[in-house]
Amino acid sequence: MITSILFDLDDTLYDQLQPFIKAFQLTFPSVKDINAEKLFKVFRQKSDEVFPSYQAHLLSQDLMWEYRMSATLQAIGISNYNYQQIMAFEKAYNFNLNHIKPYSEIISLIKYLLKQNYDLAIISNGDYQHQIKKITALKIDQYIPLNKIFISDCLGVAKPNPEIFLRVASRQNLLPPKMLYIGDNYINDIVAAQQAGLKTVWFNHRHVHLSSRKVLPNLEISSPSALINIVDFLKKN
Repeated sequence: MITSILFDLDDTLYDQLQPFIKAFQLTFPSVKDINAEKLFKVFRQKSDEVFPSYQAHLLSQDLMWEYRMSATLQAIGISNYNYQQIMAFEKAYNFNLNHIKPYSEIISLIKYLLKQNYDLAIISNGDYQHQIKKITALKIDQYIPLNKIFISDCLGVAKPNPEIFLRVASRQNLLPPKMLYIGDNYINDIVAAQQAGLKTVWFNHRHVHLSSRKVLPNLEISSPSALINIVDFLKKN
């Protein structure tokens, strides 16, 4: 029986595309007719590539920011940019991230889960202060207290290493088979959590198509409106 529900943060509790694309359009106005979803997908891939070096303190934050946007622009065939534009993008992006709103369906789900006495928590990669600012903007701490919010920066390990889930389970005195993790990233959230023994829900609202899958999520949902399906899943598990 599942007793604990854990959430990813970025692009799970809120739509991360919106603050990203607003910042990009503001700081790279000469880039026209770009597919926003494709651009964002590449940006997240490049962010995931460089994050381990940043987490290990091998790169400064500015160098990490420069790498991920430079690599993104190069991947989509854009070479006419400069360092100042990248830093202006990051400033605008971080400003936008301080004004994000959660999916209304996520809030409804969280309220239902609390009424059903599920233990709730968040596990997220990132810098602690940066991620807590997002939590505050989303007002999620009204429902999930800060001592139930686990950031890789403080845990000393990051997704996709399954150890991050085991450390949270140990700290909370939880059993992995009784934990359900909800996230949008197949490798970081689904594969890693299942390797740690958790059950998973893949919130695949970006409609990622995989040619092969290492593992299958216990439940896959493709839109915020389908989050309600988690309720039925929990009733059976």
